[in-house]
Amino acid sequence: MSLTLWDPLHEIEELLNKYRKTSRGLIPGLPVTNQTALEAGDWIPPVEIEELDNEYILRLELPGVEKKDITLNVENSMLIIKGEKRSRIEQNDSKVHRSEFSIGYFTRTFSLPPGIKTDKIPDAEFQDGILKLTLLKTEESKPKQIDIKIK
Repeated sequence: MSLTLWDPLHEIEELLNKYRKTSRGLIPGLPVTNQTALEAGDWIPPVEIEELDNEYILRLELPGVEKKDITLNVENSMLIIKGEKRSRIEQNDSKVHRSEFSIGYFTRTFSLPPGIKTDKIPDAEFQDGILKLTLLKTEESKPKQIDIKIK
C-alpha cells in the first residue's frame, strides 16, 4: 500500500477551473446562445464601460495579447471582440514548474444600445494591454437640457 500526500487546495483549484469552463454561458456580457465553452473562449478578459454625454468608452484588459491577434466586428447591433493570448513559454529544453497565465482564445459580445453610430466607430486604441474603443452617440440619443420655468 502506498501513501499519497493530499493537497486540498489543489483539489479546490481544479474544481474552480472546471466550473469556470462550464459556466461561460452564464457570465454577463457573453451572448445567450447554445455555445460550448470552446466557442465562448478559453478565458474572459475583464471589461470597463463608461458613459459620457457624447459617447461610450469601452476598455478591455488584455495583458500579453498582441494587437495583431485582436479582431473587432459589429453585426446586428452587437459588438464582437475576439482574440488570442499565446503562451510565452518557449519550446526548448527548459522545465516549467508552474504557469498560471491565462492563454487561449476569447470572445466578448456586447449588445449596443440604441443611438450608437455603428457606421462611424472610430479606430480603437491599444496601449499597455488596454483596448479602448469609443462608441459615438447619435444626436437624438444625447441628453438634452430643457429649461422649465417655475411659477
